[in-house]
Order: sequence, then C-alpha cells, then structure tokens
Amino acid sequence: LGAGPVDNIISDRKENGPYKTIFEFARRVNLRSVNRKAFESLAYAGSFDAFGNYHRAQFFKEENNGRSFLETIIRYGATYQENLNSSQFSMFGEASGVEIPEPAAPVCDEWNSLYKLNREKEVVGIFISGHPLDDFRLELDAFCNGTVEMLTNLEENAKKDLTIGCVITEVEHRVSTKGDPFGTVVIEDYSNSFKLFLWRENYLKFKHLLHPSMFIALKGSIDIPPRRAQLEFIVNSIELLQDIREQKTNLLQLRLPARALEQKLISDLNKLFLDNEGGCPITFVVYDALEKIEVKMPSKIIKIDVNNKVIAGLDEMGIEY
Repeated sequence: LGAGPVDNIISDRKENGPYKTIFEFARRVNLRSVNRKAFESLAYAGSFDAFGNYHRAQFFKEENNGRSFLETIIRYGATYQENLNSSQFSMFGEASGVEIPEPAAPVCDEWNSLYKLNREKEVVGIFISGHPLDDFRLELDAFCNGTVEMLTNLEENAKKDLTIGCVITEVEHRVSTKGDPFGTVVIEDYSNSFKLFLWRENYLKFKHLLHPSMFIALKGSIDIPPRRAQLEFIVNSIELLQDIREQKTNLLQLRLPARALEQKLISDLNKLFLDNEGGCPITFVVYDALEKIEVKMPSKIIKIDVNNKVIAGLDEMGIEY
C-alpha cells in the first residue's frame, strides 16, 4: 500500500471522523487513489476487521456476476460519489433520487488461520492478528522443549537434545557441485527464524515433509558432527506437528482449585466433554493451596477428543491442564 492511499485515508479520517462501516469507507475515500489493489491489501491485512460484520474471505468471494464482493463495494462507492457530484443532488446537498442501497455480502466459509495469516504477512511483512502456530499451542507446551531462538545461540545450548515446533516458511531443493542433493529450510516460531541445511541421507529421508507452510516438530541435538569442527543442530527426525497430539497424548490432566468447584463450572465441563467425545482419558486433580492438599481422581467414564475447541474451552474457564 503506497503513501498516496494512506495519506488520503488519514486526511479524510482527520477531517470527517472515523469510518463506521466498509460502505462509508467506500463512499468517502478518493477511489482514484484508494483503488482496487489498495482495497485488497487493506482486506488482506485485516484493516476492515474492525467493522465487525464481515470476515476476510467474504471480500474475495466471487458473486454470480463474476465480481468479488470487494469489487462490488468499490463500484457502490464510485456510483455514490458520481451521484453526489451530479445534477441529481440539489444545491443543499440533498439527494433528489433514490438512495443507493448497500450491497449484501455473500455467504462463505472463513479462511483457515494459516491462509489468512499468510495473506496478512504478504502485504504487511509480519503476522499481526496471530501466528500460524497458535493452533498448536498444546503441542508446543506439552511436547517441545526448544525454540528456534536456541539455534541462533549454539554455544549456550551445546549438548542439548531439543524438540522444536515450528512452521516452514521457505524451502530450496538443491544439488551440490559433487552432485549430492541437499536442501535449505527456513523455519520460524514465536521466537525467531533460522535457516537449516539438510544433507544427503537426512535430506532424502525428510524431503517429502519439506514444503512451505508445513508445521513440523524437529528433533535433534546441538553438537559437533563427525569430521566437522563447529557446533551444529543435528536433525535426527522430523514429524508433522499435527500428528504429535494424537500419537502422544495418552492422558489429559485437569487441575482445579477446590474453591472453584461450583455447579456452573461442573455443568460447563460436562457439556464440553459431551460435545467432544473421543479416546483420551481424563484425570482431575483437585487441590487446596492453603492446606497444601491435592487429590487425584481419574475418570473411568469420560474420554474426550483433545482438539482446539476443548483447549479453548478450558482456557475460557480458567482451568489449568
């Protein structure tokens, strides 16, 4: 988004106040400056999220006329501005014709988190509204003991065995001057980004997992490889991050303070469990911090699917797990 559209939007907002809807925005801005490309960049970046009524995918949904909803909004704004400046409006600024109706938004599914955030990063350069790894917080907390930042400080973390949850952002498949295949992979998490080199057998073994936007768990150690003189992160295995929860989650333990055991909480938990039945058993740990007492109570009946809806529900209730 260039300086011209930005200056026009800021100038209009200072003079006429904040925009209340996407349609008011289209009616007020200079559409020669704030053109379709500018509208698209603003939508991808989440600038229209504040209006609240629409999600980003709707702006790009193609309608029956072959135009996207965003193009329809721009045409609406252009028509309004043309009429405003035409003879259809009196010298007092009041319309003599029928007011232009605001177009209805198409119905469509929201973009998944990764697609939305990647489009956001394309136009802004960074993730703003979230991070692609947000959906894997449980895997990172429960099964990963390292971060990408640690790979930038090899001396401080020498001899450590690490499991790092990350997303692949760039991949290059290459061949050395000797004809050996190898790959470079840029990985990223909340802490930093880092370029890894995978050679020969390691590269061929994990090549099928090396694609941009893949969520992976890297297992390895920081050590000096044979016939080398410096510390490196030696990759031992690569797994899909989404597989770890299902493969390794054999118990969900919930910690509840005794004073919080009220009927509403119990009812909310029961509904959450019934809505997400699965194969993972649950153990309740009820504790009294003042008396320094805790009691473990494994459930013989309840088994759930530990999905993101369950995690979000537990977080909303303030339950430690």
